[in-house]
Amino acid sequence: MSQTEVKSETGLILIVDDEDRNLQILGSILDRVGYEVMYAQNGTEAIQASIQETPDLILLDVMMPDMNGFEVCRHIKALPSTEQIPVIFVTARMEASDVVEGFSCGGCDYITKPFEGEELLVRVRTQLELRRAQACLAEKTMELEESLRTVTSKNMELASLNHEKNEILGIASHDLRRGIASIIGLSQLVRDGQDLSLAEIREMVDMIEEEGIKLNELVTSLIDVHAIEQGHMSFYFQILDLRHVLENLLRPFIKTAAKKKIQIEYSLGDEPAPVNADIQALRQIFENLISNALKFSPMGSVVGVYIRSTDTGYEVVIQDRGPGFSPEDLRKVYHKFARLSARPTADESPTGLGLSIVKSLADYMHAELKLETQLGVGSSFIVSLTKAELSELAG
Repeated sequence: MSQTEVKSETGLILIVDDEDRNLQILGSILDRVGYEVMYAQNGTEAIQASIQETPDLILLDVMMPDMNGFEVCRHIKALPSTEQIPVIFVTARMEASDVVEGFSCGGCDYITKPFEGEELLVRVRTQLELRRAQACLAEKTMELEESLRTVTSKNMELASLNHEKNEILGIASHDLRRGIASIIGLSQLVRDGQDLSLAEIREMVDMIEEEGIKLNELVTSLIDVHAIEQGHMSFYFQILDLRHVLENLLRPFIKTAAKKKIQIEYSLGDEPAPVNADIQALRQIFENLISNALKFSPMGSVVGVYIRSTDTGYEVVIQDRGPGFSPEDLRKVYHKFARLSARPTADESPTGLGLSIVKSLADYMHAELKLETQLGVGSSFIVSLTKAELSELAG
């Protein structure tokens, strides 16, 4: 076997000719070098075979009795499933009008009878390589178009987030200036107010403390977001009892809730609830969720905090009677600097960062965070944690 006859070629070739001898000659040449070959002896068979098998290339005789090669080619090029198959005409006729008609109906090349085997193989190989290159180019084009759509979408999302961030930072800077001015003003009143009663001084001190807490929450949120984005958060995992974490955390919130006449209803269970977690991250998750529940709950309502046991661990449920989340809110509820439709019920200043921080910390600790909400009824944030071995729980 000569070098040109090494079976190195791949592809399915459909040969269409009404003469058996021509089919045999063409098939033998193509088979020797590795092509898979199929045959059709008239136009109807050729069209059916093209649809059923989708060959990589068609060698099509022009002069056939039922319909000529040009008609067959038009049928094949008219079908979406076969229009991309390259067609090489095999003919003894080479008049200019035949060549023009062949290319006009979708053919890509001509081979004249009698033909040389080498010429046939070169023309077939060229068209197959061209088709593969076109297919690869089409695939790359689709990938580039998809990438462009993704980049465009991301750019629009980033532009939107940047706009929201600028708005929130504007609010944050305003709140910082207002809070600092309030603290300075109240401090000066306490210092210079010689005729103030003890009750008035205590009231002003409480107001100073309240402003300080607000500013601390805002600054802490900004620092935490930066640390999370830069990957500077460090975690120390240990076995903790969820009950103790929540008991200690709830005490200061009861005072905050009382100012809005909100009752915190909680049920933490009677048995230990051991989980493997970072205590600071866990406290921050629950503090943010409880703080949000109080901010967005109406006066005189109830905020619930519950521990539920599951087959694999525990769920901590923070439930409010706030306005709930709209479908638009749900799409961006965990985005940084997200502006949601609901507003705090006592003019508290949301940072737009709390839920983003909660989601990031939950992900870091492999905790599942779910949100159940109903407009006008309220929301429940559910933090699911895997149960740890009770024997490892610190005393």
